[in-house]
Amino acid sequence: MTTRRTLDVFRTPRSVAVVGATDNPAKWGHWLARGALAGRHRRRVHLVNARGARVLGQPSHPSLDSLPEVPDLVAFAVPAAALATGVGHAVALGTPGLLAVTSGIEDPAALTRTVRAGGSRLVGPNCLGLYDASAELELAWGRFTAGSLAVVSQSGQVGLEIAQLAAAAGVGVSRFVSVGSQLDVDAAEVLADLVDHDATRAVALYLESYGDGGSLLDALAALREAGKPVLLLTVGASTAARRAARSHTGAMGSSLRTAAGRVPWRRTPPRDSAWRSRGSRPPSAVTSGVICRRTPDGRTPWTSTARASGTCRRTPRSPRAWRRRRSPTRSCSADTSAATAGTSPRKRRLSPPRRVPSAASPWTGRCPSSCTPWPNTPR
Repeated sequence: MTTRRTLDVFRTPRSVAVVGATDNPAKWGHWLARGALAGRHRRRVHLVNARGARVLGQPSHPSLDSLPEVPDLVAFAVPAAALATGVGHAVALGTPGLLAVTSGIEDPAALTRTVRAGGSRLVGPNCLGLYDASAELELAWGRFTAGSLAVVSQSGQVGLEIAQLAAAAGVGVSRFVSVGSQLDVDAAEVLADLVDHDATRAVALYLESYGDGGSLLDALAALREAGKPVLLLTVGASTAARRAARSHTGAMGSSLRTAAGRVPWRRTPPRDSAWRSRGSRPPSAVTSGVICRRTPDGRTPWTSTARASGTCRRTPRSPRAWRRRRSPTRSCSADTSAATAGTSPRKRRLSPPRRVPSAASPWTGRCPSSCTPWPNTPR
């Protein structure tokens, strides 16, 4: 049985090869080659182009066989039909690390067997790449600002958005790994590898499925013991969300109740900021109880209750409350039965309630038949 290699090759490879390197900025091979060349003072970089043309002013090789050495890490930016052949060739040469951004693989199981039979490790496919600030390793699309936040994402675009939002808040990225379809290397392994990553002080994690929950929880516990908090962003509040996740990375999306059962939550009211729900279940999975939030000005708290009966109500705690054309004492309810209202549904017509905008309460909302008001200003 072939021994499985660690993930060190994705941290500090001594040499990198980009298969599919090109001068065309509209193609993935251009950005992978550009990022690889940015770290050529730290490692040897080889560009592979089928025509042997010069790429970004550098000479290229027509195939992996023509390289002067077996690279530690090979990044593939090739069509789906050519990926299996390229990966098989790299594994046969003894390449320890593989990265594939290609999507639309016809036989992912066969690709996984090829990689594991040779003892190599594969990140992807269907991913956005990886980045390590301390190692100056950039094999991804986009630009990153160096910092202390590690981003591990099953969706490359969501991960990139997290990195950009962090940069806008003055927080840079220490490491970025888009795990994609996780045919070989999964998120739990990447998280465990961050425990002793000195540049990382916190982790942002986006997952659409959890795979081996035990390994994931072990990695989260190890990060917590190392003093590195993890922020988990996930999907699965509805069947449609899980279906979208499956069409995206082929992942069997887990429900939010599954996430709540596997990840420890707690409810904490910060004193100087908005209330954040970290309770026994995520906010969108709560069927009864109270979720406390604050408006953007940080002064006007809202209370929102949602009951299984369909009755929902938002109550502002401020002098200027709801404004209605009719009786202000009537509440908005999805249950308009005569027994509940005390009158017939015909006579119990309510105009849409609207919150009066003011300096202390910038939210406005309408109450449709489902009785779910929403803000029309950014949070």
